[in-house]
Amino acid sequence: MCHDPGLTTNVFSLANSAFFGLSTKVGSLKQAVMLLGVKRFAQIAVSACMSKSMEKAVEGYDLFPGELWLHSIAVSNTVEALDKNRKIAETDDVFTPA
Repeated sequence: MCHDPGLTTNVFSLANSAFFGLSTKVGSLKQAVMLLGVKRFAQIAVSACMSKSMEKAVEGYDLFPGELWLHSIAVSNTVEALDKNRKIAETDDVFTPA
């Protein structure tokens, strides 16, 4: 991961966001991943890998560039919220952005 500056930036950005309300800044990748958890880190990694290919128009879909990506994220977040609300056993495959 330390060889992928985009992924590293995304991990640090989320770990240091107001969402976590930390009084000190997260300074190491190990600390950031521990704070985020394996599941959320995996979501960030998959999203980072897929986002570039989903920014352009995808053949077979009648959507403008980027719309399939936005739709995929919206559906993934909705399913994740429904899963949490219904208290279904946690699975790592609920959030699959594409």
